[in-house]
Amino acid sequence: MQSNSIKSTDQETTTRRPMLSSSKEGVHSVYIRKKQYNRNDIHRYLKLQNYFKRMWLESGIQKSISPQSNMILSSLPSLSFVPAFLQVWTMCRFNELGQISISDIKNNKKILINSSKSDHSRIVPRFPRYNMQQLRLISSKTLILVISYTAYKKAITKARNYLHIETPKGILDCTHIFRHFEASWLHSENISIHDISYMLGHSTDQATKQYIHNIKEL
Repeated sequence: MQSNSIKSTDQETTTRRPMLSSSKEGVHSVYIRKKQYNRNDIHRYLKLQNYFKRMWLESGIQKSISPQSNMILSSLPSLSFVPAFLQVWTMCRFNELGQISISDIKNNKKILINSSKSDHSRIVPRFPRYNMQQLRLISSKTLILVISYTAYKKAITKARNYLHIETPKGILDCTHIFRHFEASWLHSENISIHDISYMLGHSTDQATKQYIHNIKEL
């Protein structure tokens, strides 16, 4: 099955432990409403954005992503694309993206994500190996986020409205939309609630059921 062959998990390495202090820093820093970056920050980021955009278009990864998320990714501006792509692929909350480093991406490491809402931890799926020569050229100083939380939310809302995509019931934060789309799509592909719960970073399967919607109605 395509969804399970690429977006796989490494559950045997899962741990359950309190969040590390470094993870807490990553959780809170991404919520800064206004950020200032210099030209070098933006230039380096755009190289990463170009890499992920080409991966998304050329590697076949779209087959392992929900149709709704693919549509929104196709309509986002450059500065919003990387965090959205990371959210779609890892199924992380926005405030968990601070735990992902450029080193993790460049070295294709297993990434341990500590949940921002519980003591649950999980390993997120590695990205497909794609154009390693281009990946090596991306600077180790590259920032994952060069957009404020407020601007990111506006970009997602604008894309969703433009595409006439309804927001699933129960979403208070529009950045959660990708978690709902991916969970619903994986469930429609016969992935178990338990596995989806793990990927979402939920401590119970019951919480995950609130993320499952009829994919035909999204």
